Amino acid sequence: MGSVTWQDIDNDVTAQFENSAITASEAKANASSSTQAVNVAGAVAVGKTAGIGAALAYNGLDNMSGAYMKGNTIQALSNDKTVDVSVEANNTGKVYGIGAGVAASKTVAINGSVAVNRGGSNTEAIIDKSDNKDSDISNASQVTVAATDDTDRLAVVGSVSASGKAAVGGGVAYNDVGGSSADNENSSQNTLAAIRNTTIDMSDNAPSNADDSAHHIDVSAKDQSKLTSIAAGVAASTNAAVQGSAATSWLIKMYLLSLRIRM
Repeated sequence: MGSVTWQDIDNDVTAQFENSAITASEAKANASSSTQAVNVAGAVAVGKTAGIGAALAYNGLDNMSGAYMKGNTIQALSNDKTVDVSVEANNTGKVYGIGAGVAASKTVAINGSVAVNRGGSNTEAIIDKSDNKDSDISNASQVTVAATDDTDRLAVVGSVSASGKAAVGGGVAYNDVGGSSADNENSSQNTLAAIRNTTIDMSDNAPSNADDSAHHIDVSAKDQSKLTSIAAGVAASTNAAVQGSAATSWLIKMYLLSLRIRM
C-alpha cells in the first residue's frame, strides 16, 4: 500500500508605483506573501505473510513578493510640509511536509516514508529608475526600504515496521531552499532592499533631535526564516530488523543591500 501527495505553488505578489507624479504626506508600496501549505501522506500496510507500505509528501514553493517605486516624482503637499516614503516587502510563507507509514506482518514488513520541501522564494523592496527616468523625492522626512524573509519550512517523517521474521524501515526528510529546485540563472533564495538612481531631498521642516525618528533614510534586508528537518523510525522483529532515517537540508541564500542616491 502506498500514498503520494503533491503540491506546487508559484505566486507573484507585487505592489508598484511607476512613472507617477505624487503629491502627498505619505506614499507606501507594501507587498506581502503569506502562503500556507500543509501536505500529509500516510500509509498503513498489514499482511499475513508480507506488509509493504510507502508514503511521499512533496511541497514545491516558489513565491515572489516585490514592492517597487520606479521613475516617480514624489513631493510633499507644500514647501512647509514633509512626505514619508515607504517601500516594504514581506514573505511569511509556511510549508509543512509530513510523511508517516506503518507496516506489519508475521513474515516480512517493509515501510518507507519521504517528506520533501523545495523552493526558492524571493523578496524585493526597491526604489529605482524606470527606463531612463530617475526617481525624485522632495521634502522627505523618512525614506524606508525594507525586505524581510520570515518563511518557515518543516519536513517530518516517521516509520514503524514490525514483523515476526524480518522488518525493514526507512525515512527521509529533505528541505531544499534555493538549491536544486531553483533555475540555473537564479539558483538561490534572494532578499533584496535597494535605493538606486534616486535623488532625495530631506526636508528642513522635520524635527532632528536625537529622540525623534524623523529625518532618516533606512534600507534593510532581514533573514528571519526557519528551516527544520526531522526523521525518525522504529523496526522490530524476532529475527532481523533494519531501520534507517535521514534528515537533510540544502540551503542557498543571498541577502543584498544597495544604496545609490543623490542628495
